[in-house]
Amino acid sequence: MPLRLRYLAVFLPLLASCSTTLYSARFRQPQYRSQVDREAPFLKVHTVEGEVYVLGDWQIDEKKRRVEGAGIHYDVNREVKGHGLHKVPLSRVVMLETNRPEQVKVYRQFAVLAVMTAATLGITLYCVAVPGVCFGL
Repeated sequence: MPLRLRYLAVFLPLLASCSTTLYSARFRQPQYRSQVDREAPFLKVHTVEGEVYVLGDWQIDEKKRRVEGAGIHYDVNREVKGHGLHKVPLSRVVMLETNRPEQVKVYRQFAVLAVMTAATLGITLYCVAVPGVCFGL
């Protein structure tokens, strides 16, 4: 196998594995609730009092004019007030927030790894070429 292909075989998996999951947040005011991503795994409901509900398995009930779902209720200091089924009237809602996970490639880590590898390889080649300098022979 040519040397270039060997390097590619070593570094390609490293490059492909340099990714992370970020959550893309989208905010909607209650009057634009029809634009909320209904497929989002969870919904954060921000209230006029400053409290937040983080709901999974949620829905917006237009007939009853409320947001329903199971999840966690946080107070204004983001301390847990309760777990369970919550029904929040739309009149109390100031913001609806959805979050979706997105895979993002992170190349900075690869760049650091490449620089460190090149530096180590350079020192190793120098020591092999001139062993007396590195090993005192």
